[in-house]
Amino acid sequence: MLEGQPANFSLLLEQSRQLTNHIVQPDVPQLERGLDQIDAESKRLFKRTTRVAESGTASVGTGGPTNMDARTIYMFANRGYEPEKVRETLDQIDLAQSLEPLNGVRDTDIEGFLRNEYENIVTGAILKTKRETAKRYQASFDRLLYQDWERCRKKLFQELGQHHTPWSGPDQIQGLKMSQARSAPSGSQARSAVLTGEGKGSTATHPRLAAYARVVREINDKRRTGQELESLIALWEAAASVTVNEPSQRMVLKYWSLLFRMLGGDPKRIRDPSRQPLRARQYAKLYADNSGKPDAAEFRQQMAYGARAWLEDEYYSWLSGYVRNQRAILGGTPTVHSEVRSALELRLSRNGRWMNSLQIVDGQPFWAHVFTLMRCGLLKQATEYIEQHSTFLQSSSPDFAVYFRAWMQDPSRRLPTDLRSRLIKEWNSKIRDRNTGNEVDPFKVALYKIIGRCDMTNKGLKDRSVITSTEDYVWLQLMLTQEHVLETDATQEQYTLRDVALQLQRYGAAHFNNPMVWIQVLMLSGEFELAVSELLKQEAFSVDAIHFAMAMVNYGVLRVPDSPYDTHEAKLLINGDQITRPSGVYQLRIFNFAQLISACVLQMAKEDPSGALQYVLFLGLLGAPLSQQDATRAVSRGTDTISQSGGRRYTNFAHMLIREIIVRSGEFEALVGEVRPNGTRVPGEVERYQTLVHIYSTEDFKQFITIQAAEKAEHQGHFQDAIRLHNLAGEHGRVIELLNRQLSDRLLEQRYREQPRSMTQKAFATHRTDVFPREGEPVELAQQVLSFYQNHPQMLAKIDVESKQTCEVLLSLTRFMMACARGATQDALPHLLGTGIVPTRMDMAEIQQRANDFKLLSDSVTKVMPDILVTASTMVFEMYQTLTKQRVNAMEASTRDRQLLELKDLAKALTLFAGSLQYRIPGDTLTVMNRMLVLMG
Repeated sequence: MLEGQPANFSLLLEQSRQLTNHIVQPDVPQLERGLDQIDAESKRLFKRTTRVAESGTASVGTGGPTNMDARTIYMFANRGYEPEKVRETLDQIDLAQSLEPLNGVRDTDIEGFLRNEYENIVTGAILKTKRETAKRYQASFDRLLYQDWERCRKKLFQELGQHHTPWSGPDQIQGLKMSQARSAPSGSQARSAVLTGEGKGSTATHPRLAAYARVVREINDKRRTGQELESLIALWEAAASVTVNEPSQRMVLKYWSLLFRMLGGDPKRIRDPSRQPLRARQYAKLYADNSGKPDAAEFRQQMAYGARAWLEDEYYSWLSGYVRNQRAILGGTPTVHSEVRSALELRLSRNGRWMNSLQIVDGQPFWAHVFTLMRCGLLKQATEYIEQHSTFLQSSSPDFAVYFRAWMQDPSRRLPTDLRSRLIKEWNSKIRDRNTGNEVDPFKVALYKIIGRCDMTNKGLKDRSVITSTEDYVWLQLMLTQEHVLETDATQEQYTLRDVALQLQRYGAAHFNNPMVWIQVLMLSGEFELAVSELLKQEAFSVDAIHFAMAMVNYGVLRVPDSPYDTHEAKLLINGDQITRPSGVYQLRIFNFAQLISACVLQMAKEDPSGALQYVLFLGLLGAPLSQQDATRAVSRGTDTISQSGGRRYTNFAHMLIREIIVRSGEFEALVGEVRPNGTRVPGEVERYQTLVHIYSTEDFKQFITIQAAEKAEHQGHFQDAIRLHNLAGEHGRVIELLNRQLSDRLLEQRYREQPRSMTQKAFATHRTDVFPREGEPVELAQQVLSFYQNHPQMLAKIDVESKQTCEVLLSLTRFMMACARGATQDALPHLLGTGIVPTRMDMAEIQQRANDFKLLSDSVTKVMPDILVTASTMVFEMYQTLTKQRVNAMEASTRDRQLLELKDLAKALTLFAGSLQYRIPGDTLTVMNRMLVLMG
């Protein structure tokens, strides 16, 4: 039907054609379709699906066979597909029934619209639930997996005695996060790590950390009393007490013995009472000297001797174990020579026959025997063996015994000039030119090269049967070193410990495969800074790395920056000066020890402040006493104005860390001390150790530590901590000022309009000797502090009278606001009117007097008065409204009328008082008060 008349389809067709007249171009032929054709095409379109490709059209379904483009056929053929089979497959696909016509919902179909919305909501809810379920499942799975893994790792490392925390990246000290112990396989490349604790008493669950921490405290206790405790030995024994039979742990334990050896100690004489002990900062000046002075060169030569002796001891220990493990028949009581003979037979003979190049004397390789004794550090036994075979040497090398004896007797292991000339001549004529074949025993070549420092352009040996390991190669390099350079020494003969370090560092860590071996190589070459840095990267041994650095600083063999405040882009290892050597450019390295300690203690500060303090005290070894001028500058303008003395900067840095520990932990009584109810003060742990960070008086301790810690807490917004610290410092006036500030701020925030906390003064005092609570509302704290000071006149005398009066006024105003918040209007007014800062009745003289006195009030009071006056006016108005609505008899009416008149007069007095305070009360406050006064009639 069309407008109530039968449809005229011809007219409808004509009208439809006219709809496109404005877009039809007359020069373009028209495609004419009748109604029957349109109907047929519509039905056909419904039954088939058309898929349009980029470069061709292919119809799939019941509409007919698929027409494939020639390029498509070519592509299929190149890819190995048969086009005909592909066409047959496509023809079998019928998508006609997979799609249904979408019928739109009519505008007037309310039921259809609601049904559609309902289905959309249900579908959306299902999809959302599915996504959230998958997300929760994944999160739960990850959490449980991580917890299981953490539990397994924690259990493992509790047994192994390891503890560490990863850093944000290699050699970085920023972005630190607390974490539990992480495991790492031996030798794995790991991120940098730093010593932390998981909580108070956490060291008990990590034996390795606990053992070290006990020693650190013991060292500081000895230092505090002026005694010496060899920290290296103590830390070494602590590591030994928790080391298990695991290769990497045993190697770390050997690092301690190596360091002891390089600093001039002998592990065999540790318990010898006649031994000269190592002293704190003993080698600081010698190690830092790069000018080439004889003393500094002598110390580096001592380090090389120590490293070489350690390698010799290790080799002899290995050789003895090797022989025992192979169950070699030594015969009778084993001697050094029998052990060497058995080891050589196991290494250099096959099926009872010696290697062809060896020179055999009495059935034994003579030169190999002498070299092995030298490699074990048994020079006396080697001399005896040489003398026993003097007959052989007379025909083979008649001067060798002379060379060897002279070389061994010289403290610097240097031959006299005439003997060295004879040896070099023999080397050139009989050994060097024949070294390419099998005519010369390779062990003889090695002996001549070491004793005479022959052919120093080549620091190695060609025959690999002599140098078989990394330790052998490093030992050979150390045997060739000479720190004291003579004028007669050629350039290529100038070979020192730093040249050895250059030579070894050219190989790089990757050459040694095992990072623990690389660290050992670095220590053997005197690269302590680089060795500690590399050890820090091994997660399982980060705790050891920290204490190695501490021991090295204790003896002065770790280069540190001039200023601890230079972060050097958060790097622990810093490049220093460069020294030109014949073998190349030697790069000095500096270890940022202060930043490492900072990272450690800031992680430990909250959970174990006492333990963190012990590590800060080691910075005192690098420090120097601060002058009074430096102290004043540090308080007023910061660290940049501290004098350029590096020691004073390190002292100030240690003080800064101590203050950080105090503020972070909140353990003020344990660290700073406490004031007991009777007024006596008990010193804290920091004060007991204050001399170790160059604080020598109570006044300096208060100036450098307590007051600055209080100011730091105040700056961070921890006002109650600042109050407690200022009280411990005896700054009682400052305590009242902070209380006034806190009370005023809380009134401004209007927090007392809510239900107050159920915390009372009695609750604070329970089971505590400290006079101040740790937490609670400022009003309760202020009440307790004022009461305490009033009971101690000597403290009250330090408080300004105006500050004390301001505190009392703010307390009354706070009680007033709290009573209003509780709805106790009858209790609220006395608190406000009792302050004496607002008029109590409609008296112009009193109002004017209160307005004049208002100018003398503290800013802490004046800035809260707008809120106080609005609250007071509101309370008076509500009381007035309540009384007005009350039904009273004739006898009570007069009383009510009197009360209403008093309330109205008080409201008027408050409004006039507010109006007389020109430019001190906001206009909107006066507007609100005037409106309520008008409503009161």
